[in-house]
Amino acid sequence: MRNLLILTIISLLHSEVKGARILAWFFVPSISHQVVFQPIWKELSIRGHEVTVVTPDPLKDPTLKNLTEIDMKVSYQVWKEIDISNYRRERMTVLEIEERFYNMGERVIDIMNKTEEIQEILSKPENSFDLILIESMSPILYGLHYKFKAPLIAVCSFGNQQYLTHLLGNSMHPALYSDPLTGLYVKMTFLEKIENIYLTVGSYLLNKLIIYPNADRIARSYFGKNMPYIEDVIKNTSLLFSNSNPIFPDHRPLAPNIMEFSKVHLVVMNTLPKV
Repeated sequence: MRNLLILTIISLLHSEVKGARILAWFFVPSISHQVVFQPIWKELSIRGHEVTVVTPDPLKDPTLKNLTEIDMKVSYQVWKEIDISNYRRERMTVLEIEERFYNMGERVIDIMNKTEEIQEILSKPENSFDLILIESMSPILYGLHYKFKAPLIAVCSFGNQQYLTHLLGNSMHPALYSDPLTGLYVKMTFLEKIENIYLTVGSYLLNKLIIYPNADRIARSYFGKNMPYIEDVIKNTSLLFSNSNPIFPDHRPLAPNIMEFSKVHLVVMNTLPKV
């Protein structure tokens, strides 16, 4: 699975002789997210690509010669400002959780963008990179596609975000498929389908009217005021990789530009250990 993921990414690169210049930006300050991304940037570096990665959890592996890691551990201070233990359905609604996670991402990206290292990256001219890799959770970072005029691949560490996949051409059918944030399952009862319709429509309106307009405003301040509306930029995403085992999700059909992968962070054991 790891080789398939890496080969798919490499197939999008235009460099024929030398390694590509890749900017990867994985912003969520949580090791449970970062362990999914670490094998990706490590393998790309091993294969000879020039990788610059923004992450709160760098590998710091001296054997990786083509890798520049920008350590953003400073973003972990966000967890000191919020109490994520309250982000559950017993304490707040699904829509409140979704909005608060967006606000968390906005705060993290703001902290990162105020650092000298990120300002240096953003001062680079167009065509400085051949490929952009980002964590899919925040719509703000999709503006990097406009900034550097490079193909963009988004990677999600936990499953598909319904409004995002909708922008990429995927189906939204609340009577058949549940939103990952709802906690509902494939075989919904009639009352659960009514609940899922309410939550899906609510999430759609939350994203359409609040989250994405706000993300557009912020992205323009970072990447250029003449940038098209952020939803139009996102629609130009080359691929979305979703860390979800196809056995367990809701089995909804996926558009060709959305691919699932899993177990990329696991170490493969070829032989059983001797007892």
